[in-house]
Amino acid sequence: MIKLQFLNGRGHYVETKPMHHSQKKMVWLDKTTSETTIFVKVNRELQSMIQSFGDDVKVISPKGIFNKFKSVQ
Repeated sequence: MIKLQFLNGRGHYVETKPMHHSQKKMVWLDKTTSETTIFVKVNRELQSMIQSFGDDVKVISPKGIFNKFKSVQ
């Protein structure tokens, strides 16, 4: 399970174009901040997808999810 927080309204995009079929309904914390959960295995494709949102996304859990990839790059 990976919990993501989207900032600056980027959640609107993810809400209409889900990242994965396991994505749960978007929970809006305020007008521009939202959270969702996806149930996927961690891999490089997921890392790239999440990083494509730049500073508009935060990985809430699990903490340090991409640390294993940093040493390889």
